[in-house]
Amino acid sequence: MSTEEELPPSKLGTKEYWDKVYEREVGVFQDTGDEGEVWFGERAMVKMRDWVYANCPPVQHGRRIRVMECGCGNATLLLSLLTPPANDDSDDEEDEGSTSESTNRFYPNQLTGVDYSEASINLAQGVARQRRDKWRRKVEKAKKVESQEENGEDEQPHDMEQDEQSESPSGEDDDDDYDSDEDTLLPASLELDDPLLTTLPLFITGDLLTFRNIRDLYSTLPEAQDQVSQSDIDEPWDLVMDKGTFDALALSQDTVPVPNQVENGEEKMEQKLPSAVYPEKVAQLVKKGGYFLITSCNFTEQEIKSRFGKPELVLESHTLHSRSAARQDQVSAL
Repeated sequence: MSTEEELPPSKLGTKEYWDKVYEREVGVFQDTGDEGEVWFGERAMVKMRDWVYANCPPVQHGRRIRVMECGCGNATLLLSLLTPPANDDSDDEEDEGSTSESTNRFYPNQLTGVDYSEASINLAQGVARQRRDKWRRKVEKAKKVESQEENGEDEQPHDMEQDEQSESPSGEDDDDDYDSDEDTLLPASLELDDPLLTTLPLFITGDLLTFRNIRDLYSTLPEAQDQVSQSDIDEPWDLVMDKGTFDALALSQDTVPVPNQVENGEEKMEQKLPSAVYPEKVAQLVKKGGYFLITSCNFTEQEIKSRFGKPELVLESHTLHSRSAARQDQVSAL
């Protein structure tokens, strides 16, 4: 019998709640281009992105790593990996995973976002396309200016005005959306074939509590066979991230049927709470030697390590190397 204390149930633990949230945010995005709320705030997102840059080698065993976000929402965390951290030491404290030296770009082999809300996936796809197109416009403009300067030409005022017009749904300038890191990545330094301008993450509508194996997660995505190599379609990920998904699932008291044992050729099912099932599923998603990075506002670091670090899950807990992130935002890596 588990002695772990469970959270009281809340509407935030229901799929119906998140469907409504993301259906509303999709409508706003289509009308105005607004990406939606950054859950837990940008500070938590930036801490996680910075930790990845500081601790995850982008190339392992001769290949670029694969990254998944569980419960990706609008995918702002996943997409943040495409731009490097600012080399800024002006904070009052040295944040966990912060970088003070020049940071190389992080080029995952595949970025994958999974969410059980179809509306969330629709929003994530829209946000990813909008950011890609925005960067492409910036780079094309920078290349045009660079070419004109080399040829001794001056850009005509009407050309500049036309270039600065937004292609966002609102018809307003969208270049102010999420610009906090753009000073670390100059458009003129990018080529038009840069992954930031040409590739999109793979987004999957999937239930992280009920899949039997990794191939199951791709079952809702007919085009997965074209986007995922056969060598990867059954493979766990090198890095799995969670920003609030476990918190939400732990607020549900609706049990999940999971296989327990087989008797006389018949599979027996056991009912478990989402808070108990989720760590088991995460363990299936993380490659041996890989990382699970999680931030929580409902659980302490020790509680996270207790739930995800059980011996049968084969997830080893690692102490993070700087002092502040695990305490302030409960960011933990396993």
